[in-house]
Amino acid sequence: MSFLKKLAGETALYGISSILGRVLNFLLVPLYVRTLPSEEYGEVTYFYAFAAFFNVLYTFGLETTYFRFANKDLKQEPRIFHQTFTSVAFIGLLFSVSLIWAAHPLAEWTDYSQAVSIIRWLAIIFLVDAIVAIPFARLRLQGKAKAFAAIRLINVAVNIGLNLFFLVLCPYVDENGGVLQPLVSLVYRPDYGVEYIFISNLIANLLYLPLLGRTLMQVRIHWNWQDIKPQLVYAYPLVIMMLAGVTNEMLSRIMLNHYLPEDFYDTLTRKQAVGVFGACYKLSVFMNLGIQAFRYAAEPFFFSRQQSADSKQEFGMIMDWFMVVGVLVFVGISLHLEWLGPLVLGKAEYLEGLNVVPVLLLASLFLGIYFNLSIWFKLSDKNQFGTAISLGGALLTVVLNAYLIPLKGFEGSAWVTLVVYVLMSLACYGFGQRYYPIPYNMLFLGLVLLLGVGIVLVFQQFAISNWFLRTAVNSLGILLFLLGVWILRKLKLGLRALSA
Repeated sequence: MSFLKKLAGETALYGISSILGRVLNFLLVPLYVRTLPSEEYGEVTYFYAFAAFFNVLYTFGLETTYFRFANKDLKQEPRIFHQTFTSVAFIGLLFSVSLIWAAHPLAEWTDYSQAVSIIRWLAIIFLVDAIVAIPFARLRLQGKAKAFAAIRLINVAVNIGLNLFFLVLCPYVDENGGVLQPLVSLVYRPDYGVEYIFISNLIANLLYLPLLGRTLMQVRIHWNWQDIKPQLVYAYPLVIMMLAGVTNEMLSRIMLNHYLPEDFYDTLTRKQAVGVFGACYKLSVFMNLGIQAFRYAAEPFFFSRQQSADSKQEFGMIMDWFMVVGVLVFVGISLHLEWLGPLVLGKAEYLEGLNVVPVLLLASLFLGIYFNLSIWFKLSDKNQFGTAISLGGALLTVVLNAYLIPLKGFEGSAWVTLVVYVLMSLACYGFGQRYYPIPYNMLFLGLVLLLGVGIVLVFQQFAISNWFLRTAVNSLGILLFLLGVWILRKLKLGLRALSA
């Protein structure tokens, strides 16, 4: 089996949990937008934006560090596992205690009524996620993708079940009575409202502990400064890089709550606009979850293939296939937004943000491109370049959002996200070709991207009133893209077969 088939197979396995899990969680969006006012959904969007920052701080880049050091000397993997687990658990405990202690002043700053409780729920969620981060990384290192997928899917199923229980069944029984009312009255408090989303998340995540019990039972608390020092030296640029990356992806949702003029939209308040933007961002989930599944498989794969004589050629071929699949997702979703949007979002107020979805899809694609390109500095231990590029991107994100949000609203935030990821990808490619050249087929990559964007722009001009005919015509656009890729391959411009 070729390296591409191996990577594709592992990506598919991780995708079972990542993609199917995200799809199932994605199905919660219609539930939220139908059961919660847009302002309350804005609260969910707002706090989960902060959650992305804390997830980076809690793991401190030690997952990638674990892969790097364990692959250097597999005989030392148990010691490295114990050390990284101890470090992450200690950091997580320190942050969670601090968040719980500072919940009240932080809540006053956010200006949300239920913020104190939500911050405390999130502090415990973050701690559990930190405790299981390195055990999950060990499963990936050992190639136990099936176990990884099964545990993740159980978490998703429980989370969805609890959301349905607290947000649908309990309110119905509380209002209408019935044989379940005594049970519901024991666990349900109507005034909790949006808090139940976070409570469901917490209960589902707590199940990770018994499900990973065998791996957790093998943990031995180990702290040796001589062991941890080189790991932290390797990790801290990654932390800065990931924080900057999260800034690029999430800060717009936080800044909207503070920079958007209250009367910017005729039909939306500021907090409602945050909810609308967050809901529309969810429509780019298929691109994001595909990238996440790829990252789960690719990160340990890249490190393991570093010593191969053909590794750089392999990395270039991987980028070819990544671009084709990513642009295909972009074309497919962008051309079917007219029915995907109402199907997922339901309420008319959420549909006001549909025009930003293709922009956000492209931004997510370039984030995946950046991840592919960034492997050069991780393999060559030049993480400072990733730090510098990400910090530059974060600075641009802050400056451009501060300027464009008052002028363009969440449309401005969407374009900022795209522009920043494009510039970061270009910078990463430029430095990479100088210090760790990888033979990417830039002509093929550029033509595939232009083909996909061109098809979307052309087909969006068709004004066809009949829904069935319009859907059929838009589906033709997907076939045209695949035909174009086939022609490029026949012209020998790129994309070798998986069996190559």
